Amino acid sequence: MTNILLQHYKGPLSELAKISVERMKAYAEQCGAEYRLLTGDPFAAQLKFQGKKAAANNKLAMLGPQFDKYDVVVMVDPDMIPVKGLTANIFTEETGIGICPEHVVNNAWARFLNRFPQYSTQYHGFWAGSVYRLEKDMRKKLRSNINYYEVKVIGDSIFVDEGIMHRLAMLADVEASKDNTLPQKWSYCSYLPDPATKGAFIHMRKNPPDGKGGKDRNIKIEKMDSFRRLVEEGVIDP
Repeated sequence: MTNILLQHYKGPLSELAKISVERMKAYAEQCGAEYRLLTGDPFAAQLKFQGKKAAANNKLAMLGPQFDKYDVVVMVDPDMIPVKGLTANIFTEETGIGICPEHVVNNAWARFLNRFPQYSTQYHGFWAGSVYRLEKDMRKKLRSNINYYEVKVIGDSIFVDEGIMHRLAMLADVEASKDNTLPQKWSYCSYLPDPATKGAFIHMRKNPPDGKGGKDRNIKIEKMDSFRRLVEEGVIDP
């Protein structure tokens, strides 16, 4: 089995992105997988996506035929850090495509259904864009349904890769099911409780914990502050 872990970043790497790249490269090696950092606009550059989140569309490059030699391709955001001592192998121990916890169902998915009813359903996969795990047959299935007009429309909106992936899942008839969903530990928000035991990849967020199991919406911090706190707590390596 040949696998690869991808990340994408456009522009000079941030301090956190440099750390994430280093840690994810080491994690891929630990899992016997290759690693590659994609830069620039590797997905549909001719579409010239607009909007604040336009760069996120480039994560869809993982569907490209250039990766068809790999059995499993994992795409991870560059603000994700593995927990200390992580041994779980996302390539061989999981079957899901991405995470879809309750807050994604009630927020991003619900808003996408409202904004693009013609491109969405309640019955096909919708996943948070921070981590995708796609096996070869599924990548080919999704890729075969790409319609660049629709990709442009969705890619110019705030929903970017998440919306495009959902539309492709709809066209490819990929159901929203437990089998197609990764455990939340593979993108465990930094403000959630017990990250050392409940998390695998920690997603650094701009809110601290509220002490009640959620985030403090009244305080904004830098993602590096979340990283430093979790280092101090022994959740991730310094």
